Amino acid sequence: MTSLELKAFPSKRLNFVPSCDIPYRSGNRILAQASDCTRHKRPNQPETRGRKKKLSKADLDQLEYFYEDEGFEAKRVPWASVAAEAGTNTDISIRTVQRAAQIRDLYKRLAQQGKYKTQEEANRRLNWAEKALQ
Repeated sequence: MTSLELKAFPSKRLNFVPSCDIPYRSGNRILAQASDCTRHKRPNQPETRGRKKKLSKADLDQLEYFYEDEGFEAKRVPWASVAAEAGTNTDISIRTVQRAAQIRDLYKRLAQQGKYKTQEEANRRLNWAEKALQ
């Protein structure tokens, strides 16, 4: 026997509200607040909503370990070959790898490309340096 049957209340949810002399909507709201179980929240089952991830958490861990182990050299590897180098799923696009890496705060370090100096400017700098050292 449930506690509702012991107190002479009807045990079905639909019959419970009118027997307490409260509005139907208020009764449903009160009964819903008493339970943390909702349509989408199932604590004993894995989340099934949404799009499936192309890179699992284990793949992201491998990617992170690759960056930690290789250090600066790993940051120089192009995005196209990062997945293969890390040993994860290689059948994914470059953009997918970039987005997945950003989840774990992994970013590339690109060397800044400087302008090339003209021969005239190089000679002028050399002359200035020679005068400064004298």
